[in-house]
Amino acid sequence: MKKSGVFAIAGISICTFFYLVYLAIDFEAPSQTTTITLPIPDPAVAEPSSERPEFVISSPAARAQPASIAPPAEEVSMEDSVEESVAIEIQLPRLNDSDEFVLSRLADFNGGKLLLTFLVDDQIIRKAVTFIENLTRGEIPQSGLPYKAIGSEIIVTEIDRDFYRMEEASFTRFDKIVDTLIGFDEPELIALYRLFSPLMRRAYSELGYSEDAFDGAVLDAISRIVAVNAQELPLQLVKPSVMYLYADSRIEDLPDLDKLLIRLGPKNVLQLQSKLKSIEAQL
Repeated sequence: MKKSGVFAIAGISICTFFYLVYLAIDFEAPSQTTTITLPIPDPAVAEPSSERPEFVISSPAARAQPASIAPPAEEVSMEDSVEESVAIEIQLPRLNDSDEFVLSRLADFNGGKLLLTFLVDDQIIRKAVTFIENLTRGEIPQSGLPYKAIGSEIIVTEIDRDFYRMEEASFTRFDKIVDTLIGFDEPELIALYRLFSPLMRRAYSELGYSEDAFDGAVLDAISRIVAVNAQELPLQLVKPSVMYLYADSRIEDLPDLDKLLIRLGPKNVLQLQSKLKSIEAQL
C-alpha cells in the first residue's frame, strides 16, 4: 500500500473524528523533526539568438595559415547544474507541549478554523489517538473526548408514556460539522498527517502499542466506520431513567460506535462513509 494512501486515510479519519479522543504522562522522548522536501524548478533553457551571424572576409595571407582547431567543449551534465533539493525542517514540540502547535496548524488548514470550534484545546493528539484506538474495537471513550458537547438536546415526540420517536430535526444538529469534514481537501490531509505523525505515533506507544502499528490502527478504524449500517427512520426510543435508549433491542445492543453514528442520522452517516470510501478507492 502506498504511503500517501495511508496518510490520506489517516488524515481523514483523524480530522473527521476529532470532534466525535487521554492521559498525559511525564516522560517525553527528545524533540523530533519532520523534513519536507520542496522540488527545485527546472533550470531555464536559453532561447536561440535571433541575431544573424557576422561574416568576416580574410586576406589571402591569412587564408594560407593553418586553421586553428578549437579544443572540444567541456561536456557539462545537466544534473550537475541543478542544485540539490532544499530541505525545510520543522521542529516538532514535545507531546506534552504540542497543543499550541497543533491548534496553530489546524487553524491554517482549509476549514480548520471551523473545526476548532468543535474541539477541546488540551491534549488533542493524545485524545485523538485514544479515540482512534477505541474505534478499532467499536467503542467510544467514556471520558477524555477531543470534541465539545453539541450543546442542544435530542428532539423527540412522545408517543406514549416513556416511549418516544426521534425527530429528523435532531440530525440537523450535526449537519454543520459533517459538511466541514467531508469538504476537507485530501492533499492537505496528507500533508497534515505527515506533520503530526511522529506525535501521534508517540501517543500510540503510550497506550502500549508499537509506534509502527499506528497506521494499521487507523485503517482498522476507517473500516469499522464504513461497515456501520445507517438505520431507516423512524427511530423509536424509550426512557426508563434519565437517558434515552433505542426501543429496538437490536439497535441498543450494537457497539457504542454504531449507536453514535446512528444518532447522526442516515444522511450524515452516508456522507461520511462516502468520503472514506473515495479515499480507499484511490489506494
